[in-house]
Amino acid sequence: LYNYVLVVGASALPVFIGGLGEDIGLNVRPLFRLILSFVSAAVAGLMFEVWIVHTGIYALDFFLTVPVLAALFTIFISGSLCHSINLIDGLHGLALGVSAIILLGLASISANVGDALMVKICLGGVACISGLFIFNFPFGKLFLGDAGAYTIGHVITWIGIILLNRNPSVAPFSVLLVFFWPVFEMTFSILRRLLRRKSVVIPDRLHFHQLIMRGIEILWLGRHRRNIANPLASLVIISLSSIPVFVAQYTIDTNWAAVCFFIFFFVFFLLIYEFFKWFFINVSR
Repeated sequence: LYNYVLVVGASALPVFIGGLGEDIGLNVRPLFRLILSFVSAAVAGLMFEVWIVHTGIYALDFFLTVPVLAALFTIFISGSLCHSINLIDGLHGLALGVSAIILLGLASISANVGDALMVKICLGGVACISGLFIFNFPFGKLFLGDAGAYTIGHVITWIGIILLNRNPSVAPFSVLLVFFWPVFEMTFSILRRLLRRKSVVIPDRLHFHQLIMRGIEILWLGRHRRNIANPLASLVIISLSSIPVFVAQYTIDTNWAAVCFFIFFFVFFLLIYEFFKWFFINVSR
């Protein structure tokens, strides 16, 4: 247990330092922070001697039999998921709440396959996050910052990767389904910016959680009650993010079902987003 904790913690140092530099005003560029997340992923892979070699997609798995390609694929997945947690860190308690839900989902999968060690690691992560959550939610007395968000993203990603490595019978997409919400936000943000011909590294205010927060302000609270709308929007998103995590528990031995549910939830939440955007623009004036 302690070896896992020490290795994950040590491997997170590069991306933690990059996030900390941004937090203290050194203006660390997004591309450099992304590179550091890849460095952290490479360090974790080398220290654990673990790479993703099985996705349940036969064509992809064929290429992952080549060690170099498996390493590059793992580094890409880890760095992307690490960034996705930072991407959703826009409301009080949101990134922490979603991360705790993810860890609970991973703990449940671990329990279902009898991996007591991973259950302990996951629940230990939930305990750590809960200590921060009570200060971050609902009033934002303590913030994660980029350093905290990147570190949590790296840690929970590698918990998922190690879980898959220790339990090959677990459907890979069931674990990805547990990470659905940050993956959805990251992927949708990239697609949205590309369609708008904007840079994918320049932040915008069109995230799902920001839409929900503005909707709560417009429809119920008024524009000057953000101190209430902010945590309420977090509760809405955390609740929504738990749905794919719950469904994932029933797909741990059926990868194709997990893939289908992942696609379903992506389309479903995309339609919800577009509906609310249309509603707030055209109906709530």
